[in-house]
Amino acid sequence: MRPIAIALMMGLAVATQAGAAKSDRDKFEDTLHRVAPLQGTFNTTGKSRTLCVCKTNERAGVVETLHFAGDHYIQCMVPTFNSSGDLIASTSCSDWMPVAK
Repeated sequence: MRPIAIALMMGLAVATQAGAAKSDRDKFEDTLHRVAPLQGTFNTTGKSRTLCVCKTNERAGVVETLHFAGDHYIQCMVPTFNSSGDLIASTSCSDWMPVAK
């Protein structure tokens, strides 16, 4: 009886590991979010991973990812603050480049 229980436990462990394996898309999204977190992250947490600058107006922003209709869009989101220093809006710019560390 004991060998059967051990064999069942081993089979269950292998099946659990196989079910937990990440797809190629999951791996890509994990890598993407390390550099460009989801859109709205800066607005809600005040944290960012990569800075960017709009080429047209030289305003600084944060790089974020927008998921729409199954696609991934990387955007430079430029924050706007009121006179008290509170974030009131973020807008994207189409012509940007990342700021090197």
